[in-house]
Amino acid sequence: MLSLSLLLACPPVVDTGTGDTDTAAETGATDTDTGTVDTDDTGDTSDTPPPIENTMGIVTTVADDYSGGVLATVNLETWAVTDSIITVPTDNGIVADKGNVYLLGRYGYDFVQVYKDGDLSAPADEFSVGDGANPQDVRECGGKVYVTRYGKTDVSVYDPTTWLLSGVVDLAGHADSDGIPEMAELVEGPGVLYVALQQLDQNNGWVANGGVVAEIDCATGALGSTWDVSPNPSITAWPGRPDLLVRTGVYYNADYSLALDGGVSSLSVGSGALTPIVTEATVGENIDAVAMVDGTHGVLLTSNESSQYTAWCFNPETGATTKLFSTTSYINDMATGDGDNVWFAARQSWADPESQGGIITVDAVACVADSQVWHQNTTFAPYAIAFR
Repeated sequence: MLSLSLLLACPPVVDTGTGDTDTAAETGATDTDTGTVDTDDTGDTSDTPPPIENTMGIVTTVADDYSGGVLATVNLETWAVTDSIITVPTDNGIVADKGNVYLLGRYGYDFVQVYKDGDLSAPADEFSVGDGANPQDVRECGGKVYVTRYGKTDVSVYDPTTWLLSGVVDLAGHADSDGIPEMAELVEGPGVLYVALQQLDQNNGWVANGGVVAEIDCATGALGSTWDVSPNPSITAWPGRPDLLVRTGVYYNADYSLALDGGVSSLSVGSGALTPIVTEATVGENIDAVAMVDGTHGVLLTSNESSQYTAWCFNPETGATTKLFSTTSYINDMATGDGDNVWFAARQSWADPESQGGIITVDAVACVADSQVWHQNTTFAPYAIAFR
């Protein structure tokens, strides 16, 4: 059951790559509000080879009562499902990066498992990220593996040959009044990582105290430029452009009305300019997450005071939005990596016991209203999604 006091500050989080629309109230954790949408496009416009075409969707699934969870895969050509491959934590994230798959055990688990060479039957390696760390995202960059930890003040850095801790990136200077900066997703750029710091006061109802995007040098782990983008940001790569897409906003006002205080903006990492693209006030709902399949075609996920979710086609160059579909199911994650398609992990909602779980897919380029497809092929409802 959601706690309204927590939702005052914490919008549902959609993990696009890490996967994550869990709210802190539902999981007892802080991996909500990441608004994170998983995508294999890093936004790197340098002369690098095109990404390898993905062949499978990797889906963590969790029982409706959160009593257990398992991993499943989906063949992108045939939609054949291989279910119950391994057990997974009931608060988790899944990330595919540089050929590896990372399973994150989040609140109360605090580990990362590494799966190599497409073998998901057992982890090749596993390492702890520290008690109470609540890992949110993983990226390999500059020969190092970086892990954001929502419950700590620094990003942990690991040697991928030994999986031993090799350093940290100290973000304590960006902590808010509860003493931690609430670091969420990572986005890779040329030689750098960008990390969203949500700066939510966990001790006083998840009040938003600001919000920052910070730059980390991949090779050295040094903290570079920082930009104020408050409140409560999440970040997404803008394919083909060096700019980041930044979603901001809290969920409720003190009277439980929708806050409508945020939106989606572009952040120029060159000049630091933050340019609004679309606002929550214009849409009339909270914007929970953004996913892009290319530079002009993406999807916004919004929610209203009745906990109904709506997906919109979104062009960040023009700010245009077109309604795709609405559902009373709880959208726990949204991810890209299957061509023009965007996937949603839907679960039964506390607000509507008649709602259902399954994977929803839409073609973000065709953008045809009510053309969504429901896939109910897994034993448990999907929780987080990645592609490789």
